[in-house]
Amino acid sequence: MAATHSTADKLEFAPLEVIDLSLLNTPRRHEVITQVDKACREIGFFAIVNFPAISREDVDRAFEISKNLFALPLEEKKKFDMEARGKGNYFGYKAVGQQTLDSQGTPDGNEFFNTPKTDTWLLPQPEPILSNREFLDSFLSRCHAICTELLEIFAEVVEVPLAEGGKEFFKQYHRYQERSGDQLRMVRVQSGGDESAEQLKMAAHTDFGTTTLVFSQPVMGLQIELNDGTWKYVRHHEGAIIVNIGDAMQFWTNGYLRSNFHRVVRPPAHQNHLTRYSLVYFLRPENSVLLNPIKTPKTIQMPPAAHMETAVTAEEWIKLKVLSSLRSNVKSGEDLAKVNARISATRGQDIKRAVM
Repeated sequence: MAATHSTADKLEFAPLEVIDLSLLNTPRRHEVITQVDKACREIGFFAIVNFPAISREDVDRAFEISKNLFALPLEEKKKFDMEARGKGNYFGYKAVGQQTLDSQGTPDGNEFFNTPKTDTWLLPQPEPILSNREFLDSFLSRCHAICTELLEIFAEVVEVPLAEGGKEFFKQYHRYQERSGDQLRMVRVQSGGDESAEQLKMAAHTDFGTTTLVFSQPVMGLQIELNDGTWKYVRHHEGAIIVNIGDAMQFWTNGYLRSNFHRVVRPPAHQNHLTRYSLVYFLRPENSVLLNPIKTPKTIQMPPAAHMETAVTAEEWIKLKVLSSLRSNVKSGEDLAKVNARISATRGQDIKRAVM
């Protein structure tokens, strides 16, 4: 029988560096630093493999918890609605359509649940989370441990002077037990939709925090914007984690490390019958940390930053981004930059920035 070619053969993929973390404690560590440097300056994304902190079995179990969570009736999930927990809150459940895709307030096509790293048990939680408390505590702490290794790499990439902390520099702002916006996000995108177009499920955005871990899974949908303005799929790498730079790291490094736009679209035609589940860990600076550029041999090469006129804390930045994305805060014809300005004004803040 003649060979057949699936839709997957025709997809275009982003050129991701695949980085082997097992080389960090070998004489080849410099190769990792060089690869990360290149990836973070060009597209802000790369893949990592051979990270001993988390096993394949643990990742599978976390995905199973996610599936059980989203299988709950909508009325049950809405008991944990993140908006109901306070203005600017980002822990809890977000239903389909609760955030926006564009300046007209078009509803999104995904639902997610955010679990904080250390305050999980101070908030009401659905049964699939509560019944896996010990496992999730451990899983989040191990995600943070992987991020800590990445923070060392980023410090080496931008050449933080030893007098300023060297490779330990960023770690001092990401202590696990301190309050921050760190969270594990479980996401579901339902199957189906128009196969003739790339139906948008999550709007193009940059991530709020320092860096993000996305556990690779086979149902595609995540896309990255390349330098020529085109959007390319992120290829599934079995057993890998997809890593991207967030806004905080871009601020710190004066744009040397790039926080790039990405989005989620309906899975391609050959996977359109499948429901897409995502498992994401967001590393964010401690709440009180000010987002100011640092001076290193690499960051001073960059032009002066133009993204903020007034320094803000990590907590303020994240809350503004969350509020700007909620459909309830978007008026017809109003773009997200104007939403941010309006939100800032209502909080008595003089913070000007372009977001999304």
